[in-house]
Amino acid sequence: MWKFKIYVRELDRVLGRGPKLLNAHIARMVVLYHDLQLEMYATSAERVRELELLTKEHRQMYFIRRAVGTLAEFAEEVRLLDASPRIRRVQARARIG
Repeated sequence: MWKFKIYVRELDRVLGRGPKLLNAHIARMVVLYHDLQLEMYATSAERVRELELLTKEHRQMYFIRRAVGTLAEFAEEVRLLDASPRIRRVQARARIG
């Protein structure tokens, strides 16, 4: 069984007061990562009460398809972040230090 911890903070406190577009991409990645965790959990769970009308195989295939979709969205966010000049500057500083 997976265990989760949920932390609640103001978005500015977590991401800083940097560029809003960059923060939006990072926030989206956080949501997508959480979605992926839930989708993978549901794929392997023996029972998910809300989905009891479906067979286990149908449920697994649904969540596998959703996980693939979430991975595609996550990959797009990585691509968008990688194209950001601000991220490039951060990466360059990280390589130097």
